[in-house]
Amino acid sequence: PGSFTPYTGNGATANVTLTEIGLYTVTLVVCDAAMNCNTQVYSNLVSVLVKPEATINITSLCVNKNNMFTADIVPATLAMDSFKWYFGETGGNINGTTKQQTYSFNSSGGKTVEVIVKATNGCRDTATRNILVLDVPNAVITASDTFVCVGTSVNFSGLNSTASTPTLTYAWDTDFN
Repeated sequence: PGSFTPYTGNGATANVTLTEIGLYTVTLVVCDAAMNCNTQVYSNLVSVLVKPEATINITSLCVNKNNMFTADIVPATLAMDSFKWYFGETGGNINGTTKQQTYSFNSSGGKTVEVIVKATNGCRDTATRNILVLDVPNAVITASDTFVCVGTSVNFSGLNSTASTPTLTYAWDTDFN
């Protein structure tokens, strides 16, 4: 496979970081003080496997609603074994075997979502994402008058009684047929 920095020294152990996928052959030379040496070659002693790289994607973030979370994995073709989700609140731990998970938050506010992914080859990765869960907007409609004569205008106002929802859009349907 790729190369690694060889360890040379006088110690009986060697710590080497293998940075490329593949099989590695290791050679050990042991010598005594008189330089009588013995060499051992171990072919394909270490197999370096693909490690998944996970990220978390989210489609919505509202309290008491099914929010969809997806663990995106690189490489996408890597066979996965498990996905352990932690949603940052009591009872918010889910073990599964699919990369998509729905979760309904019990309360609004800042949360930390984490997923630990495990490939079928045993390699793991952890992805963490800080999120802000919002209250679902609560629409309140008021009318300038509730009893009017034909041809009289009525002014409708829309309010949101939920303080934690910062930016809102409004869409009106006044089809009275």
